[in-house]
Amino acid sequence: MPDLNFQVTGVEPARRSMTPLLQFKIRITNAQPEEAIQAVLLNAQIQIQAPQRTYSSAEQDKLVELFGPPEDWSRTVRNCLWTHAALTVGSFRERIETALPVTCTADLSVTATKYFYALEGGEVGLLFLFSGSVFYTNAGRLQIGPISWNKECVFRMPVTV
Repeated sequence: MPDLNFQVTGVEPARRSMTPLLQFKIRITNAQPEEAIQAVLLNAQIQIQAPQRTYSSAEQDKLVELFGPPEDWSRTVRNCLWTHAALTVGSFRERIETALPVTCTADLSVTATKYFYALEGGEVGLLFLFSGSVFYTNAGRLQIGPISWNKECVFRMPVTV
Protein backbone atom coordinates (compact mmCIF):
# COMPACT_ATOMS: atom_id res chain seq x y z
CA MET A 1 0.00 0.00 0.00
CA PRO A 2 1.32 3.47 -0.81
CA ASP A 3 2.84 5.55 1.96
CA LEU A 4 2.28 9.17 0.95
CA ASN A 5 4.15 12.07 2.53
CA PHE A 6 3.20 15.72 2.16
CA GLN A 7 5.16 18.96 2.13
CA VAL A 8 3.92 22.51 1.57
CA THR A 9 6.62 24.25 -0.44
CA GLY A 10 5.10 27.68 -1.04
CA VAL A 11 2.01 29.82 -1.40
CA GLU A 12 0.83 32.57 -3.69
CA PRO A 13 -2.41 34.42 -4.34
CA ALA A 14 -4.38 33.21 -7.35
CA ARG A 15 -4.11 35.70 -10.19
CA ARG A 16 -7.60 35.20 -11.61
CA SER A 17 -10.35 34.17 -9.26
CA MET A 18 -13.91 35.20 -8.45
CA THR A 19 -13.07 35.19 -4.71
CA PRO A 20 -9.82 35.72 -2.82
CA LEU A 21 -7.88 32.48 -3.20
CA LEU A 22 -4.49 31.22 -2.07
CA GLN A 23 -2.70 28.44 -3.93
CA PHE A 24 -0.58 26.34 -1.57
CA LYS A 25 2.08 24.37 -3.45
CA ILE A 26 1.97 20.77 -2.23
CA ARG A 27 4.60 18.11 -2.90
CA ILE A 28 3.30 14.56 -2.52
CA THR A 29 5.88 11.79 -2.36
CA ASN A 30 5.20 8.06 -2.37
CA ALA A 31 7.65 6.15 -0.18
CA GLN A 32 6.88 3.11 -2.42
CA PRO A 33 8.01 4.58 -5.79
CA GLU A 34 7.36 1.33 -7.68
CA GLU A 35 3.61 1.63 -7.04
CA ALA A 36 1.56 3.51 -9.62
CA ILE A 37 -0.77 6.00 -7.98
CA GLN A 38 -3.92 6.40 -10.08
CA ALA A 39 -5.53 9.23 -8.09
CA VAL A 40 -5.66 10.85 -4.66
CA LEU A 41 -8.73 12.38 -3.06
CA LEU A 42 -7.03 14.72 -0.63
CA ASN A 43 -8.57 16.61 2.28
CA ALA A 44 -6.66 19.11 4.36
CA GLN A 45 -7.64 20.70 7.63
CA ILE A 46 -5.58 23.86 8.10
CA GLN A 47 -4.99 25.20 11.59
CA ILE A 48 -3.36 28.48 12.60
CA GLN A 49 -0.57 27.82 15.10
CA ALA A 50 -1.22 30.99 17.11
CA PRO A 51 1.05 30.04 20.06
CA GLN A 52 4.05 29.64 17.74
CA ARG A 53 4.78 33.34 17.29
CA THR A 54 5.28 36.50 19.33
CA TYR A 55 2.98 39.52 19.06
CA SER A 56 3.69 43.25 19.19
CA SER A 57 1.71 45.48 21.55
CA ALA A 58 -0.47 46.70 18.67
CA GLU A 59 -1.18 43.11 17.61
CA GLN A 60 -2.01 42.15 21.21
CA ASP A 61 -4.52 45.00 21.39
CA LYS A 62 -6.27 43.73 18.25
CA LEU A 63 -6.28 40.12 19.47
CA VAL A 64 -7.91 40.75 22.87
CA GLU A 65 -11.31 39.91 21.40
CA LEU A 66 -10.04 36.46 20.34
CA PHE A 67 -7.72 35.49 23.19
CA GLY A 68 -8.60 37.80 26.08
CA PRO A 69 -6.05 39.98 27.89
CA PRO A 70 -2.38 39.13 27.17
CA GLU A 71 -1.76 38.08 30.78
CA ASP A 72 -4.16 35.14 30.17
CA TRP A 73 -2.61 34.07 26.87
CA SER A 74 -0.66 31.17 28.38
CA ARG A 75 -4.07 29.55 28.93
CA THR A 76 -6.15 30.96 26.07
CA VAL A 77 -3.95 31.01 22.95
CA ARG A 78 -4.30 27.67 21.18
CA ASN A 79 -4.23 26.41 17.60
CA CYS A 80 -7.31 27.66 15.73
CA LEU A 81 -9.11 26.01 12.87
CA TRP A 82 -8.74 28.16 9.76
CA THR A 83 -10.41 26.10 7.06
CA HIS A 84 -10.81 22.81 5.22
CA ALA A 85 -9.71 22.31 1.63
CA ALA A 86 -10.03 19.44 -0.83
CA LEU A 87 -8.21 18.45 -4.00
CA THR A 88 -8.27 15.62 -6.52
CA VAL A 89 -4.77 14.66 -7.67
CA GLY A 90 -4.13 12.74 -10.90
CA SER A 91 -1.84 9.80 -11.53
CA PHE A 92 1.86 9.74 -10.64
CA ARG A 93 4.58 7.35 -9.54
CA GLU A 94 7.19 8.63 -7.12
CA ARG A 95 6.25 12.30 -6.64
CA ILE A 96 3.96 15.05 -7.85
CA GLU A 97 3.64 18.76 -7.19
CA THR A 98 0.24 20.38 -7.28
CA ALA A 99 -1.66 23.38 -5.93
CA LEU A 100 -4.17 23.20 -3.08
CA PRO A 101 -6.69 26.05 -3.48
CA VAL A 102 -7.81 27.70 -0.24
CA THR A 103 -10.58 30.31 -0.26
CA CYS A 104 -9.93 33.38 1.85
CA THR A 105 -13.24 35.19 2.16
CA ALA A 106 -14.00 37.02 5.39
CA ASP A 107 -17.30 35.23 5.89
CA LEU A 108 -15.85 31.70 5.96
CA SER A 109 -14.05 32.11 9.25
CA VAL A 110 -14.59 35.28 11.23
CA THR A 111 -12.02 34.20 13.82
CA ALA A 112 -9.32 33.59 11.19
CA THR A 113 -10.13 36.89 9.47
CA LYS A 114 -9.78 38.80 12.75
CA TYR A 115 -6.55 36.97 13.51
CA PHE A 116 -4.92 37.70 10.13
CA TYR A 117 -6.15 41.32 10.20
CA ALA A 118 -4.43 41.88 13.56
CA LEU A 119 -0.99 40.83 12.31
CA GLU A 120 1.45 43.49 11.15
CA GLY A 121 4.20 41.29 9.73
CA GLY A 122 6.30 38.20 10.14
CA GLU A 123 5.01 34.71 9.54
CA VAL A 124 2.06 32.58 10.60
CA GLY A 125 2.60 28.92 11.38
CA LEU A 126 0.03 26.77 9.61
CA LEU A 127 -0.54 23.13 10.48
CA PHE A 128 -1.85 21.02 7.60
CA LEU A 129 -3.61 17.80 8.67
CA PHE A 130 -4.12 15.52 5.67
CA SER A 131 -6.64 12.73 5.11
CA GLY A 132 -8.44 11.16 2.20
CA SER A 133 -8.14 8.17 -0.12
CA VAL A 134 -5.46 6.92 -2.48
CA PHE A 135 -6.25 4.83 -5.56
CA TYR A 136 -3.33 2.68 -6.71
CA THR A 137 -2.46 -0.34 -8.84
CA ASN A 138 -1.19 -3.48 -7.13
CA ALA A 139 -0.56 -6.68 -9.12
CA GLY A 140 -2.53 -5.21 -12.02
CA ARG A 141 -5.61 -4.56 -9.88
CA LEU A 142 -7.00 -1.20 -8.83
CA GLN A 143 -6.92 -0.82 -5.03
CA ILE A 144 -8.08 1.90 -2.67
CA GLY A 145 -6.71 2.79 0.75
CA PRO A 146 -6.96 5.56 3.30
CA ILE A 147 -4.34 8.23 3.77
CA SER A 148 -2.89 7.63 7.23
CA TRP A 149 -4.38 9.87 9.93
CA ASN A 150 -0.92 11.00 11.07
CA LYS A 151 0.06 12.73 7.81
CA GLU A 152 0.70 16.39 8.57
CA CYS A 153 3.16 19.19 7.93
CA VAL A 154 3.85 22.74 9.06
CA PHE A 155 4.27 25.71 6.76
CA ARG A 156 5.32 29.22 7.80
CA MET A 157 3.27 31.59 5.66
CA PRO A 158 4.46 35.20 5.35
CA VAL A 159 1.77 37.59 6.62
CA THR A 160 2.26 39.69 3.46
CA VAL A 161 0.67 36.91 1.39
